[in-house]
Amino acid sequence: MYDVVNCFFLLHEIPDELKRAVVDALLLCANRGGKVVFIDRHKPAKWRPLRGILRQLFKRLELYAKSLWHHEIVEFSSAPENYS
Repeated sequence: MYDVVNCFFLLHEIPDELKRAVVDALLLCANRGGKVVFIDRHKPAKWRPLRGILRQLFKRLELYAKSLWHHEIVEFSSAPENYS
């Protein structure tokens, strides 16, 4: 058990089914009152000039990243109501 667990740029590389397993496993690794920190890709802002290019790039190279554009990471937990 750990006080802090860090997940750095992993979730955008794996399919949604594995995202759920990874998020649950990391949440179980943290001590009660501990923290799990997720650092990953997100949807580019509408004002971002490279948004169109990023969409095409993600479509071809980052196949699993787009699900992070439409879902919060907590939604990949088995019990999202327990976390914020």
